[in-house]
Amino acid sequence: MSVVNKHILVTGGTSGIGLATACLLAQAGAYLTVTARNRERGEAVLAQLRKISPGGQHHILEMDFASLES
Repeated sequence: MSVVNKHILVTGGTSGIGLATACLLAQAGAYLTVTARNRERGEAVLAQLRKISPGGQHHILEMDFASLES
């Protein structure tokens, strides 16, 4: 199955398996929205994704799944 031009939501994308998944999906041509509890870490991931796929449409969504306010 191709992920080219598909929009995918990646949770936990600022570290570990989530980050590795986000990087591989970006490299494969997917457009990503990555959730991040910390805005600065999210922005660092966004910069990394833009290096991997310069033309990609990637976004960070600041969100904490443990918080109902989020």
